Amino acid sequence: MPFSARVHRQTSGRVLSHLRSGVSVELIGPPGSGRSALAEDVRTTLAREGYQTLAVRGLPHLRGRPLEAFYVSGIVGPSSTTRGQSVLAAAVDSLTAVTSRGPTVLVVDDLDDVDDTTLGVLSAAHQRLGHAVLSVARPSPGAPAGSPRPQGLAFRPGVQERVSPLRFDDVHALVVHMLSGPVDPESVRWVARRSGGLAGLVRAVTDSARHDGSLALRDGTWTVQRHRWSPLLSAVVDRMTEHLSPEALEGLHKLSLVGSCEHTTARLLVGPEVLEELDDRQLVHLVPTADHLVAAVYPPLVAEHFRSSSVSARRTRLLEEIVEAMPEATRASVDELHEHLPATSTVGDARRSDLAKTSTRQSDTVLSLMLAERRSTTTEEHRAAWEAAPSWRTAEPYLRAVLLGDPDLTTVEAVLAATPDDGDVSALVDCTLWHARSLAILGHDLPAAVRLLADLEPRAAALGASEGELWNLRLSRLWLETTFDQASPDHTELLLRADRASPTVRAAASVLRAELLVVAGRPQQALGLLDVATADRDLTAHRDVVRGLALALSGDVDGALAWSRRHLHEGRATLSVDRLHAHAYVASLVLSVQGRTRELRENLSSALTLGGSPVTMRYFQAGNLSVAATVAVLDGRQATAVALVEEIQALGLPSGNLPAMSPVWTRAAVTHLGGSAGVGGMSATPADDLWAEAVRLLDRGFVAAGLFTGVGAVELRPDPGWAQRLVSEAEGTDGTLLADLADYASAICSTDATRMAAVGDRLVAGDRPLYGLRAYTAAVRTWRSQGLLGRASAQFAEAQQIAADLGPGYLERLDHFEVGADLTHREQEVARLVSQGWTNQEIADTLVLSVRTVENHLHRAYRKVGVDNRQDLCAALTLDD
Repeated sequence: MPFSARVHRQTSGRVLSHLRSGVSVELIGPPGSGRSALAEDVRTTLAREGYQTLAVRGLPHLRGRPLEAFYVSGIVGPSSTTRGQSVLAAAVDSLTAVTSRGPTVLVVDDLDDVDDTTLGVLSAAHQRLGHAVLSVARPSPGAPAGSPRPQGLAFRPGVQERVSPLRFDDVHALVVHMLSGPVDPESVRWVARRSGGLAGLVRAVTDSARHDGSLALRDGTWTVQRHRWSPLLSAVVDRMTEHLSPEALEGLHKLSLVGSCEHTTARLLVGPEVLEELDDRQLVHLVPTADHLVAAVYPPLVAEHFRSSSVSARRTRLLEEIVEAMPEATRASVDELHEHLPATSTVGDARRSDLAKTSTRQSDTVLSLMLAERRSTTTEEHRAAWEAAPSWRTAEPYLRAVLLGDPDLTTVEAVLAATPDDGDVSALVDCTLWHARSLAILGHDLPAAVRLLADLEPRAAALGASEGELWNLRLSRLWLETTFDQASPDHTELLLRADRASPTVRAAASVLRAELLVVAGRPQQALGLLDVATADRDLTAHRDVVRGLALALSGDVDGALAWSRRHLHEGRATLSVDRLHAHAYVASLVLSVQGRTRELRENLSSALTLGGSPVTMRYFQAGNLSVAATVAVLDGRQATAVALVEEIQALGLPSGNLPAMSPVWTRAAVTHLGGSAGVGGMSATPADDLWAEAVRLLDRGFVAAGLFTGVGAVELRPDPGWAQRLVSEAEGTDGTLLADLADYASAICSTDATRMAAVGDRLVAGDRPLYGLRAYTAAVRTWRSQGLLGRASAQFAEAQQIAADLGPGYLERLDHFEVGADLTHREQEVARLVSQGWTNQEIADTLVLSVRTVENHLHRAYRKVGVDNRQDLCAALTLDD
């Protein structure tokens, strides 16, 4: 399977299925989306299957020459006409004669550039013979999704497919494929943001960046060295905009100069007709919010093209028109606009605009750019204020902006060293709290952070600090100790004293106590402590995150998912990046437990596209990266998985106190599932490493994290002693999820397949389908090992039906590494590629093996799984990419 088809594998699969069934397909996508490459891959696949594939391609310069595109395609040549027959009728007869030779699929690329006469010939021939047609076109004004295009082809039956932007993991895979080596994930985000995830633009941006030096190898990894506009990309943008009216082209230029802005502002600047044309052509993305729309040029590369242009008469005129059209309160002089472009926009309300309660991939790109702009602008504003009047009061918002944007310990310490001690104890306490967090999280020096807070307390008291400020120091110190050291230090007396303090202190202590209970595996008890009201924004955000975690770990996975998605929407709407990583983590955890892989991929793609790494969100960021690495290796994207592991390691964090926040957990998953021994320092025995990590977590009181990690170890090696430790630990937990996990671990460590199947039934019924399906596959393996092939086959068939009934995406949870656990890594790899439709030759080329070796691996897999052909092997392994 060609690589471009792999990144659009679902769309490609649907198109092929329709065409094989005789159903015509209209493939819609803007230039740069990868639509033509996808169509060519489909054509090549059908040709290999024995179809006669005919191709016609529209050419802009031939639009005014009837039938020229048809004849240039080489399907037929100009033919003489019989008496009384028109040229058009003769062309239809010639095409009909060709298509009647056998099963035929006609591919019409760049439909918009095909002249009307040729379209008539193609339609008439189709009406005669009914052969399937794949037409490829750009989005067209007046053609809403699912409705006929006004100038399209009349094919019946017919369906419409749209080429969507790629997810983050697809972008990563494509960039790695192009550069033939590891790529820094932040550099992948840079490519994804500029391209908007459009496959053709991903290729163009990567290729131009490699040639102009923006992307370069550093210590064996491709990394962005600088950001500059490449003239090579101008031709790509010209191709995307060539069908626009002159008015729409100027409107696009204006909106590019303005940047993201409210819909009403965009309509004021360019007019409603132009805005609608740009929206129809998918060159402007409109994101609905509670009270207005945000309009942004999409993909961002288009805006970058116009903003990078030099000062000219046209640009000056457009800037003058922008200034004149804007309301008085937001006007800026033309000189000011020139000064700030292309680095950032100065008109519109991009810094405060709400983003939609939608999570389309286009919206993710817009959100990512707006967050980056907001971080940069906010940091610069506070830096300027602090430099103009250094004090603790001006330093605190500057430190907050730095640590919630692109955290840098050196900057923090430089600011603190240069700030005079002005006696403002309240601001001093706030600055010290930021310093302590940065020392623990960025500097990896917990003792220094704890000493810093402890030393300040008597000094702050002497300076007249309030009760709330002193308690802030004490509770923050406790939070650091319980996050980085162990969950149960001797804090009982401190929290009891806090209960006798002011309502604000009691609220903060209650949220902290609830967090400690969640970590210790008692989420149900934690929920009872979270009904506290507070006016403190940071505490409110923290409380909401803890509630989501408590809901998830208590077993209320539906409630947790609804809660996290609600707060994700609110975070997107307010550009609150400090919330997004945490609530995305909760959603990732829930979707993983439920086995809702397709939704999980979208959630992770959104989280990873955001970028940014607020100091308070580092562990949640690590959790999302960890889950993403596991999903990547299950999808066969080992390079992406390893890159994500390296990104986790670059954070430099010790094991976190919640599930999937341990670097060891991630490395073990990637090592075992991907067959890459030694990934990131992992030994060749990932089960032992993982169990040792589980014991460390449990001994430190991180019970929830320890149970999840221990279950992972037991899945790699079903050790009854390990399972017994997990059951014992789970007895002290409340809720249902953690106890269910321990019961699952105990079942799969037994030799009782009937018990495994029963546990699977209970887990599926209890909304734990991921572990339920894994329990079924454990039962299948056990019965097979006992020679009870009939019971194994019946259980597997039942598991398949249950997975199908659960909905799209669940079949793939009957993972190949579960059912085929006795396959070697190479046999698993070959079986996986077979299930994705690859030929033996394609597998051999990709894995650098001979075809005979591939066949040997395949036949050994047949014997082990108990099948004798490719189709049954695919069914047994139930992979659904």
